[in-house]
Amino acid sequence: MALLHFLFAIAVLMLVHFFCYLKNEYYLSGGIFQPKSCLNNNMRLFQLTLLVLIPLFLSASIRGIYFRFPESPSRVESTQAYEQLISDLKDDYGAISIEAPFPSAQRNSLTWIRYITIPNVNQYSALESDLIASGLFDLVVPDEDGMIVNGGVDENYSTSRNELARNNPDPPVCASPILSYNDPQLFLRNHFKNMQVPCAWTLSTGSPNITVAVVDYFFDTNNSDLTGKILNNPNQPPAVNGSGLYASTTDRHGTAMMGGVAANYNNNLLIAGTGGDTKLKGYSAYDPTFSNMNNALIQIAKASAEGNPIISVSIEDFTFDNPQAVYRELVREVFLDAVEKGSVISFAANSEGARHLTDIPGVINVGFGWESGAYRPYRTRADRDIGIEIVVPASGSYRLDGPNSASSGESGSSLGAAYLSGIIALMLDVNNCLSPQDIEEILTSTTDPISNAHLYPEEIAPGVGRVNAYEAVLAAQTFSGPSSLTVNSGETITIDSESKQYTDITVHTGGFLKIKNSAISMKVDGRIDVRRGAKLLVENSRIFHSSSFCDNNTTWKGIRVWGNNDKEQPNMYTQGGVLDVNTPLLTDDAGVVMLMDQTVIVNAQDGVRTTIGGIPYNEQVNNRGGLIIADRTTFRNCRRAIEFIQYPNPNGNYTFKNKSTIDRCYFVNSDPFNYYSGIGITVWETDGVKVTNSTFEDLRREAYQSIDAGSIIAGGNEFVYNDNSIQETSHRHISTSSTYPFSAYMDVGDENGSPNKFRSNYIFDRYIYCETTGGESGLNIINNEFLNIVATPIYIEGPSRYVVENNIFEVGRPAISLLNTGLNQFSNNNSAECNLFIEGVGGIYCYGDNEGFVAKSNDFLNPSSGHNILVSQYNTIFNTIIGEIDQDQGSSLSPANNCFNTSANDITVSGSVNSFNYYYSNNSSSCFFPTNASGFNLIPTSFPSVDCTVKSKRSHTYKNNDPVSAQQVLNKYEVLENLRSQANSTPNLPNINTLAEIARTEREFDFLVNSYSKGRKTDSELKELELVLNRINTPAARMRFFGVLMKHNKLEEARHALINVSLNGAFDELSFQKTQEINIDRLEAQNMGVEYKLNASDEAFLYSVAFSRSSDRTYARAILELLKGERFDPDPEILNISSENFEKKSQDAPLEIISNSDVINISPNPATNFINISIDEGQLKHLGENVVVSLHRGSGSTISRESLSTSPTILFPIKENVRSGLYYIRISKPNGAVLSIKKVIIK
Repeated sequence: MALLHFLFAIAVLMLVHFFCYLKNEYYLSGGIFQPKSCLNNNMRLFQLTLLVLIPLFLSASIRGIYFRFPESPSRVESTQAYEQLISDLKDDYGAISIEAPFPSAQRNSLTWIRYITIPNVNQYSALESDLIASGLFDLVVPDEDGMIVNGGVDENYSTSRNELARNNPDPPVCASPILSYNDPQLFLRNHFKNMQVPCAWTLSTGSPNITVAVVDYFFDTNNSDLTGKILNNPNQPPAVNGSGLYASTTDRHGTAMMGGVAANYNNNLLIAGTGGDTKLKGYSAYDPTFSNMNNALIQIAKASAEGNPIISVSIEDFTFDNPQAVYRELVREVFLDAVEKGSVISFAANSEGARHLTDIPGVINVGFGWESGAYRPYRTRADRDIGIEIVVPASGSYRLDGPNSASSGESGSSLGAAYLSGIIALMLDVNNCLSPQDIEEILTSTTDPISNAHLYPEEIAPGVGRVNAYEAVLAAQTFSGPSSLTVNSGETITIDSESKQYTDITVHTGGFLKIKNSAISMKVDGRIDVRRGAKLLVENSRIFHSSSFCDNNTTWKGIRVWGNNDKEQPNMYTQGGVLDVNTPLLTDDAGVVMLMDQTVIVNAQDGVRTTIGGIPYNEQVNNRGGLIIADRTTFRNCRRAIEFIQYPNPNGNYTFKNKSTIDRCYFVNSDPFNYYSGIGITVWETDGVKVTNSTFEDLRREAYQSIDAGSIIAGGNEFVYNDNSIQETSHRHISTSSTYPFSAYMDVGDENGSPNKFRSNYIFDRYIYCETTGGESGLNIINNEFLNIVATPIYIEGPSRYVVENNIFEVGRPAISLLNTGLNQFSNNNSAECNLFIEGVGGIYCYGDNEGFVAKSNDFLNPSSGHNILVSQYNTIFNTIIGEIDQDQGSSLSPANNCFNTSANDITVSGSVNSFNYYYSNNSSSCFFPTNASGFNLIPTSFPSVDCTVKSKRSHTYKNNDPVSAQQVLNKYEVLENLRSQANSTPNLPNINTLAEIARTEREFDFLVNSYSKGRKTDSELKELELVLNRINTPAARMRFFGVLMKHNKLEEARHALINVSLNGAFDELSFQKTQEINIDRLEAQNMGVEYKLNASDEAFLYSVAFSRSSDRTYARAILELLKGERFDPDPEILNISSENFEKKSQDAPLEIISNSDVINISPNPATNFINISIDEGQLKHLGENVVVSLHRGSGSTISRESLSTSPTILFPIKENVRSGLYYIRISKPNGAVLSIKKVIIK
C-alpha cells in the first residue's frame, strides 16, 4: 500500500511539472532547469489537488504500533499473560519485531514504550485491537506513515485580512549593525532587518561549537551554501536528493530549513542563515520503505539524546496533529524528555498541533509573519493556528531550493522555526549556561509588538510578539538565571501545576513546601534543603536538572533532609496506617521528606540523603536521622537514589529505630554512558529501614548496600540487571557487611507476602552478597525467586547466622556459596531448607568452616553440571581450613531428606573435611538417598520429611521476640555440658541417642544465646550478659561479647575485651585485633564529633588484609567500603568461575607493613606503558634480592605480577590489554610482607 501511495505521488507531481514545462515556466539556474513559481490559477489547482489527495491516501497506512507497559517492563514481560500474548501474536501475524523506540529517554512514560511491527501492513488494525484487548497496556498508538511539511507548498496561505507588507525595514536598534554581508538574495528582502539580525550579529556571529539539529525528511548535503556546515551524523537514513513523495516542492525542504538556520554568510552565494557560524546536524524522519522504526518523534528523541542543545522541528507526521489524547500524550512526553535533557525546541506551529505544547518551558511554538513581521495565518485547515508563542517573519523570504539556487516562496512557520533556531544559537554563544527554560523566557520577553494582532485574537494571545534577535541576544549576555526559594518558619508554600526553575530551595524549621503536579528544574549545583522540624511533600511532580550547554555534568545535588540524632523520628501515620502529611512537627523533630504519587527524581547526585555536609563534623553527626517516606516514586539516573547514615546516636543507647519506608518505587539507570548512575539505596549504621514492592533496574553498581545496619527488604521487590557493558567489577543487587561482629542483620523476603524476584544476564553478578551478617535476627532469605541466573544468587562469607528458605533458584554458578560462616559463631541454626533448585552448574557449595549449617528438604532438579551439595576445605597461604558443616544433617526424628534427581554428584566431599551424619527416610522416595556417599555417614530413619508447605514446620528460628533470661541460658548450658560429659565417659562407643540429644540441645542453646544477646541493653543488663558469656567462656562467647560492646558503643570496654578474642591461627587473630583497633579508633572519633581519616599505615594494613585469604578479612573489607568506597570480590574458585573469565586473586597474606608513604613512591601517575617504583635507599637494607610487584583491580583481582630485582628504581611494565581505569599497585616481599599499596590511574 505504501508503495502505491509513493507511485501515485510521483505521478501527480510529474504531471504538474509537465504542465509547467508546456507553459514554458522554467528558467536556468546554475546550469539546471528549475520550475518557475507556477502561480497562475491552473498550476495552483494542480498543486492544491496534490496537497489534498496525497495525505488522504497516506493517512490510512500504518507502519507500526506503539504500546506502553503500565509499570516497569521487567515486571510485565515476566508474567504468563504477556508471554502468552507474544506467543499468540507470533501465531497470528508471523514474524514480529518489538523494539524500544526511546532507549535513552528519562521518562517512564517513554522508556516503558515498545514499538511492534509485523510483515503484513494490512493486519495492523487487527493487531491494534488485540493489543488493546489484552488489557496489559495503558497506551496503544498506531504510527501512521503520512507526512505533512509545514510551509512546504508556496501557495498554502491565506490572503484574506492581509495588511500590506511593509517593505521598509524597522530601524536598527543598535548603533552599527553588520550590513556588509554579500549574500545576493539576502538583500532582496527585509526579513533579517526586521528581525534585527544584523544588530544581533554585532554581539555574536555564532559558534562552530554549537550545533542545531534539524528534524526533517530530506537534506541536500551537497548544497553549495551549506559547505562545511553539516556534521556527520551516523546511524541516520541517507540524505534524499531530488526524489520523494513531494518531489518538486518538498524534496529539499530539510535543506531549506538548514539554510534558514545556518547557511554560510558573506560568501557571495545565495542566502545566509540567522545562526552565522553555527553547525548543523540532520535527523531524517523519512523512510521510503515504511518498514523501519523511524518517524519525527524518534528523531527528536535521538537528537536530544545525542546532546544537541537546539532542535528545529519543521515537519509533522499525523502523530503531531492527531487530536486524540493518546497521540498528544505521546508527543508531549517526547518533547518534555528532550527539554529535560537540555535541548530547546523551536517548533513550527500551525493548526492546533501546538496547543498541547504551550505549557512546556523550552518548547517554543513558532508562528510566521509577513516580511514586516505582521502575523500571517495558515488557512489550509479548518482549525486556527492555536498555541503560537512567538512570530517570526518568514513569508516571502528567500530560501535554498536546489544545489545552487534559492527561491522566494511563501515560506511559513517551517522557516520561521529555522530562523529562530539560528537566533537561539547566537544566544547560547554569548551565554552557554542558558537552559531551555531560560531561552524561552528571554525570547518571549524581548519581542516587538505585532501590528495586526488585534485581527487574530484566537491565534495571537496577549503578550505574544515578534522576535527581536538583537534584544534577545543582548538579554542573554546578562541573564542571571533563576533565583532561590526560601520557605520560612510558619509558612506553607504550594507549587501546583507549574513549571519552575530554582538554584536552591530551603525549607526552614517550621516551614512546609508542597509541590504538586509540577515540574521543578534545579541548577547544576542546586539542592533542596529540608531542615529539622520542616516538611517537604512532592506529589505527581518531576524534579530534575535541565542541563545547559556549559554544564560539566548533568546532575543536581538532590534533596537533603536534616534530623535529630538524639530523638525518635516523628510518627507520620494515623492509627489506621494512613500517611498524614499534615502531622505537626516540633522544632527539634527530624525533617520529613515525602515523595508520593508518581513523583520522579532525575539526574541527582543523591536523590535524597540524610548526610549533612558543609557544616562542622560534630554538627553533621547531631543532625543525622532525617525521615524519608517514598511511595510510587521513580529515581532515574541518580548517582545514588537514597542514602541513610548512622542513626540514632550510639552514645545514647536508644532503642528506637529508623522509621523510613520505601514502597512501590522504581530505581533505574537508563543512561548507557553513565557508569556512576550506580546505586539505589545505601544504609549505613542505622536499623529499621524497610523496602517493599519496588523495582531496581540496571543500576550499574548496586541496588541496595548495607553496612553495620539492620535492613528489611520485604516482599514484592524486583531486582533486574541486563547490562553487560561494565566488565571491570562485579555487580550486586543486595549486599550487607559488618565492620565488627554482631553489627548487621537483614531480612530479604516475606514468607507471608509476594516473593522478591531477581533477574540478571551478567556472569559476574552477585544477587545477595553477605559478609559477616550475624547481628540481631541474622540473615533471613525467605520466599524469593532467582530467575535467569548466570551468576551466583547468594554468597555468604565470614561468621554469620542465616536461614535460606523456601526460595526458587532457576540456575546458578552455584546457587549458594558459603565460606567460613561458622567460625566463632553461635551458628547451629544456620540452614538452607525447602528450596527448589531447578537447573544450573551447582547447588550449595560449602568452603571451609561452616559449622552448624544444615541443608534440609531441598529439591535439586536436574543441575546441568557440578554438585548438588559440595563440602570442601579452604586453602589459605598459611594453612588449610578443614571443610565442615553441622555434624548432623537432620536427625532420626527429622531427616535431611534433600531430593536428588541426578545419579551423580549428589553430595561431594572435597579435600580435608570433618565427617558428618546424613539422615534420610528409608521408606519414602528414592531421591532422598544420595547415590555417591563418600566421606560422610548415611543413617536411615523411618520418619518423614519436613512438610515445606506448612510454615510452622520449617525450622527457621531466629525470629524470636520472646524475652530470654540469663537463667534460661545458663540452665540450657548446664544441660548441654552434662550431655557432653555423658558422651565423653564412653568415647569409643557413644550412645547415638545421646549424640542426637547433644545436637538438638546445642541448637536450642545457640538459639537462646542469640535471642538473649540481641536488642539494646542497659548497663546492668550488659554486666549480666558479660557474666553469662564469661561462664560459657568459649571463643564464640568472647567474640559475641566483643560485638555486643561495639554495638552499644562501649568502645573502651570493647578495646579491653578485644585481647581475649581468639581466632583460627595466629595470623587471623593478629589481623582481626589490628583491624578492630582501627575500627574502634574510627568510632571514637565519631563520638567526639571528629571526622575520621585513615592514616597511610592503617590504610595499607586494611588493604593487605582485604586482599588476603584471612578468615576474618570481611571486617577489613567493610571498613574500606565504608571509608573509601571500595569493593572486593570473592575468590573465583568459590564462585565456580574459570580463569578464562576471571583472573585469580593474589593469595599473598600480610605479615607486616614497613612503609606506605614517603619511602616508596610511584611515577608517572597517571601511567601508560610503565610505572617507576622508587624506594628510599635507607629502606633497601630491609629488603632481599627481589620484591614482588602486582597490579590489582579495586576488586582485588590480580592483573599482572612480576618478581623484580631490588634496586632504588624498579621499572614495572603495564601489559597492553590493561584497560584504562583506577588500579592498585602492591609491593611485597617474596614471603608476603606488604611494603606498600598505592593507587594508580592507567590511561
